[in-house]
Amino acid sequence: MLSLELKGVDADMTSGNPRKERHGQEDGALALDLDFSCEVLSDVLNQLSLGDEVDYDNLLYDEDGQVKNTGIKRLVFARELEDHDLELKISKRKFDFTEVTVKKISAEPIFGTRVKLSFQAQLHPDDKQIGPVLEGLVHGCKLTIGPGDPLPEGEEEEEGQEETAET
Repeated sequence: MLSLELKGVDADMTSGNPRKERHGQEDGALALDLDFSCEVLSDVLNQLSLGDEVDYDNLLYDEDGQVKNTGIKRLVFARELEDHDLELKISKRKFDFTEVTVKKISAEPIFGTRVKLSFQAQLHPDDKQIGPVLEGLVHGCKLTIGPGDPLPEGEEEEEGQEETAET
């Protein structure tokens, strides 16, 4: 199964769109589309490739880590990755979401074998989470995303809890 896995990455939330679901089992339910942009090493792109690994470092960069003049300005991945877990840390609050869909994935090569990775996360917050989550548009966020693991039976996630300050 293809997935996107990022842990504790500083990200810019570039757009947030609250909406109502228009199809599926959750028709009429509250949904939120969040667009993110972050800088990561190019090897993350192999998570999105079917079959053999691609040598993105050799394809996109010269021996000094400079972007090659290959005409490749942006890679677009025609993938829709379902059932991901997303953790957002915005200011001092932490939000956990399950059953997140990741789509509209693209990568732009930048210096030092890094890429500017952009993607959209579609999630289902409760009414009280929308405002605090959209604060990420102003403050930025730290995100962790990966394929979802089912919770042990009888356990529930607590969302929007205050994070304790580290000293």
